[in-house]
Amino acid sequence: MHACGFCIEGVPFDPLFACLYWHMQVVIGLLRFWPKTNSPKEVMYLGEVEEILDIVHPEQFIKIQRPLFKQLSKCVSSPHFQVG
Repeated sequence: MHACGFCIEGVPFDPLFACLYWHMQVVIGLLRFWPKTNSPKEVMYLGEVEEILDIVHPEQFIKIQRPLFKQLSKCVSSPHFQVG
């Protein structure tokens, strides 16, 4: 057992960084598996992305802005009133 509760093989572990990294991975996963034909699920995905973006730092946002805006531009043209 390490003396530090947040150490991995002697390397200090920053819980805040890990949390931010995890949130970015969730957004990337949501973008990868975005529902294309199921509007209620698409609304749910948009809500999840919104929740995550509320807590993401600008430096982290830069890494996903291009694919995120590409997907959001597709949502804007959706015929479903809650998606578009």
